[in-house]
Amino acid sequence: MKSFYIENCVTSNFNDDSLYRFIEEPKDALATACFDLKGWEYTSLKMVHDPSDSLPVLGLWWNKYEDNIFCDTIVLKCPSFNLTRRNVLSIVQKIFDPLGVLSPATFLISTI
Repeated sequence: MKSFYIENCVTSNFNDDSLYRFIEEPKDALATACFDLKGWEYTSLKMVHDPSDSLPVLGLWWNKYEDNIFCDTIVLKCPSFNLTRRNVLSIVQKIFDPLGVLSPATFLISTI
């Protein structure tokens, strides 16, 4: 249960048996308090490959087939307006990064 963050759990399992136990144990434990855990996503060697399938996890996006995380840059598209400090800071503030992965870049930009 140490890997749970609000509504997401990010962890690693070595094989499908340990993954199954990891899913069932919290479901059984939290079911006694009427919590219904659902929506499990995981990687497995048995999965069908669909490279366009990405999921939101902890404010970032996770491609479970390539097993990498990335930032959604659609929110960073700059409309055609004057490049001012206010407009740059407005764009930087749209970045949701609860893990601090992008902090080095956003900090440098926000200190201009």
